[in-house]
Amino acid sequence: MPHKINQEVSKTYVNTPPTKALLIMNQLMKLFALLVFVSFTTTSYAQSIGPKLGVNIASWTGDDALDDYSSITGLQFGAVVELPVSDKFAIQPELVYLRKGSSFDIDFLGTTIGTETQLNYFEIPILAKIFLTEGPAQVFINAGPSIGFATSGTIAAKSGDEEEEVDIDFNEDGLSNFDFSLAVGAGAQFNAGPGKFFVDVRYLLGLANLDDSEPEADRIDVFNRGIGASVGFLFPLGQ
Repeated sequence: MPHKINQEVSKTYVNTPPTKALLIMNQLMKLFALLVFVSFTTTSYAQSIGPKLGVNIASWTGDDALDDYSSITGLQFGAVVELPVSDKFAIQPELVYLRKGSSFDIDFLGTTIGTETQLNYFEIPILAKIFLTEGPAQVFINAGPSIGFATSGTIAAKSGDEEEEVDIDFNEDGLSNFDFSLAVGAGAQFNAGPGKFFVDVRYLLGLANLDDSEPEADRIDVFNRGIGASVGFLFPLGQ
């Protein structure tokens, strides 16, 4: 449970088993490859693929979340596939690594302890992409679901000059490593050499409760939220 995690920062946690993280990554890669294969075989328009890199500003929210949760900033990077269905519409699956989490201050015996929870996710957004303009510069909006799995996480606690960082065990700590979000964004892409350079800004609305503690009746509502900005380049395939 997020509150418990922030309040028990001195506890010794066990890292997520590497075999479990590798299994999650393997399943995500298979899902991403399947989506791309199906899309390639159902459209006659030229597809594009390329890398993306950016930042994600994340926090927690919810009816039971504390008002003084603060945001953290983390890196995001991954691969993007653009699959046009028409001149004005495309499907865009992605495979992205990004960091989510939150920071929070605890008052303990008159001393303020600052904590920061970082959760590392692999995500597959599947976005509908609508182009609002045509030509060498195209403005677009996009929206769709995003499925994520956290493979690891840490909690850092700092009080004065002392700092400690511990690893999260998702099962033991009652924290779900599954996330399901709605992604909504906008951006622009520009003809550049053999492909297209793009800029994208996106809001992630988490819909899956992070609290997975037992008993279920004691769970609180805490959800991921985030604003991400990225740049990337799309290379045409088959040209």
